[in-house]
Amino acid sequence: FGSSFIRPSISAVPMASSIVASRRALLLRLYRTIGQQRLRLLFFCAVLVRTWLHRRWWKGLLETLLSAMLSFRWLRYDREKLRSLGGHEYCVWWPPSSPRSAKLCWVLVPGGMSSGRDFYITSLGMSPAIARDESWVVFHNPGQGGTRCESVSAHGLTRTDCLSHFLRHIREQFDSIVVVGFSAGGMPSMSLAQEEQPIADAFISVCSPDRIRLVFEDQASWWLRVDVFFAVWFHLCMRAGGWFELVPFKNFPWPPTWEGYMKPFSVRSFEIATGRHRSFEELEAEHFDGSLRMPPKVWWEKSGGHCGQFYWSPDCAQRLREWVLRACKK
Repeated sequence: FGSSFIRPSISAVPMASSIVASRRALLLRLYRTIGQQRLRLLFFCAVLVRTWLHRRWWKGLLETLLSAMLSFRWLRYDREKLRSLGGHEYCVWWPPSSPRSAKLCWVLVPGGMSSGRDFYITSLGMSPAIARDESWVVFHNPGQGGTRCESVSAHGLTRTDCLSHFLRHIREQFDSIVVVGFSAGGMPSMSLAQEEQPIADAFISVCSPDRIRLVFEDQASWWLRVDVFFAVWFHLCMRAGGWFELVPFKNFPWPPTWEGYMKPFSVRSFEIATGRHRSFEELEAEHFDGSLRMPPKVWWEKSGGHCGQFYWSPDCAQRLREWVLRACKK
């Protein structure tokens, strides 16, 4: 008897090694793919968790954007330019249907970088809060609403010189006057409300900050840097309002952040106006702090985001009107 065995051919050995190498490459590729998928899954889960934790903020942002699109109306205004006792030119917008003499006048103050074209102005102006026989007007500080600053002045967001001048200008034409400030426009409204002679009969602020610095510092700490958007918008508003020509500063908002542009620009403008350098924190108490010294009546609305309450809440405008009428009777 003999024995025999099969010897693999020489050509079969490289083929076997290539099969092993291709398997290793396939396993390595599969491992990398699984790893990338895990990384994507972990990132997606982290985004979901963060979104859930900040769901109220995202809900408010969505409601703000929707109300800006759905409640916006391009209204026609009669523009009137006035000059305060200090020589500062400011502008007010009167709707053509608003009587210049009535029982009640609503003075609406938009945000610090806004005008009467903002959605929340038309949202309240066309709401049931203002009766047809009542008047309403949009007030703009110098540099807003069609005016340009002629000189650098030491005024911040809480300035009341032009607003008080306008209220005295119309005081005898109306039995009662109510001032409604939106966003940063609530800062001068609340400052005037705490003066010895507030002139108006009632003051209201809607979604207004007390100290704007804390707002932008908080926005700068988010992964969604909202302060970048406001820095660019701030730059455009300073150009439109004439500030850019009066304050020698950066030609372009870079870096476009609160610390990189908005804050140093504000400090620089006060340095030119007063002749001495002070930090923003040193200027804050007098010019950028709208905090109240007396306890106000606060309403919390569940919907509306930033200044969209009159669109999302059906009875908010009616409740506001009832409060105003009671306040004006006192």
